[in-house]
Amino acid sequence: MTQQTILYSLHSLTESDISSWADFCASCFSYKPNPPGAAYFSNHFNFDPRRDAKLLCVIKATKGPEESQLYDNDQDEHARIVASTRVFLRTISLGDGKTVEAGGIGEVCTDASHRKKGLAKQLLMNRITLMRQMKITCSLLHASPALMNVYERSAEYESVNTYWKVLNFARDMMIDQGCIQIMSGGMAIRLASFPNDTCQLQKIHKEYSEDRFAGCIIRSMDYWNEYIRNEIGDSLYVLHTKENKIVAWMSIRKRSNKRFQLRDFGCCRDTCTETSVTISHAFTLLAKKAFQPYGCNDDLGQNLEFTIPLVVYNDLGSGETSRDSRNFLDWVASVSEECDCGWMYKSLESFYDKGGICDDESGDGVDMPGIVNEMIVPHLIWPADSF
Repeated sequence: MTQQTILYSLHSLTESDISSWADFCASCFSYKPNPPGAAYFSNHFNFDPRRDAKLLCVIKATKGPEESQLYDNDQDEHARIVASTRVFLRTISLGDGKTVEAGGIGEVCTDASHRKKGLAKQLLMNRITLMRQMKITCSLLHASPALMNVYERSAEYESVNTYWKVLNFARDMMIDQGCIQIMSGGMAIRLASFPNDTCQLQKIHKEYSEDRFAGCIIRSMDYWNEYIRNEIGDSLYVLHTKENKIVAWMSIRKRSNKRFQLRDFGCCRDTCTETSVTISHAFTLLAKKAFQPYGCNDDLGQNLEFTIPLVVYNDLGSGETSRDSRNFLDWVASVSEECDCGWMYKSLESFYDKGGICDDESGDGVDMPGIVNEMIVPHLIWPADSF
């Protein structure tokens, strides 16, 4: 009797496949303490204004009498998904006013019973070929420390450094004191309103982040109204004047029972000057409001950590003095530094000339690791933009 073996087939998806694909991704990450459900993955796709199901590639498995192999076959309706990779189309900043088109690699997962067979590598190389054909300038992804060497060896991705500050403070200094909703001079805090606030948010984000940080995702109006609204709309607080002019905004997320992360932040320097509100004062008011929903969480410890990008930390202490405990750094007991080297880049532009013919000598490519690691400009991709 012939023993059945596993046959693997490479598939591009269609819109009708998104539901089953999302179920598969959720099953792969079900081991996490707070696993993302299928809706998380389907929303990631459905609310992306540049979504394209053809950029989502999977490997399906079926049983057959032949020797195990990988082959192209989009007609096999009985095979099931066992591995996934998606390309996110993004425009990213080089931190000097220039931008490039990039392909982000995300939603990478493999069924536990089909790992260590090279399936993820096959999907990655397939997507790299596709991105080159699309004339995408570079590719980026975020890898865990355990997988960085895999991406370096298999596809020559290079890591860049993103520096974060870890602020330690007592819980009752931030959460239990609550937050003053209405401030002097008519200042107030509320949740962002889309699309009413979008123009202001987009303008401030360009000035505060896109023009300063390499790797920063360029946010179009549609990206704000669809993707950002879905990702953090229920936690994006804005500080505004009585004329409804936005001064700053903030979103945080809980990472553990003692650690929180700054998920998104922006501040209009001109408005701060006009209203005599320092960046640190605006940051303090927004942080107290953002932490307020966690005040009844008994699982939180007394000593908390708040991770913020180094560049934001420097802004908080830049030329400012403490006035009536309005400087956020006055709340902090101690500060340490962490380096996230998980963001990785691969230049693609130099591999194709204008006619689409492979030519290793054509084009200059984009050396993001060189730009960042030589400290020409700092690197920052806001967690709200992660994929």
